[in-house]
Amino acid sequence: MEGSKANKVISVAVLFVTVLFLLFSGFYITEHADHECNHDHCPVCEMIEVCSMILKITGTGIVFAAVYIGLHTEFFLRTVTYILCLTEDSLIARKVRLND
Repeated sequence: MEGSKANKVISVAVLFVTVLFLLFSGFYITEHADHECNHDHCPVCEMIEVCSMILKITGTGIVFAAVYIGLHTEFFLRTVTYILCLTEDSLIARKVRLND
């Protein structure tokens, strides 16, 4: 029980940090897109490159996560539908006595 609760807290924290990275990377790129670059090793240009890589890598991961979740949701819905079809209402399920 304790490990499960700790895993949930860690998962929420990682999700929160990932969303912050995405938001701040996007904000940084939009704010500094029109900066005046004077030389080859511009720190702003290097940071824009890092932020765009973060967005590109995370975007790819989000696509795979969406497909993964979609497949598991489909499997879950099919399983639930199958189980509900097996538990149809019958005389035995209602415990009706059939006396002559």
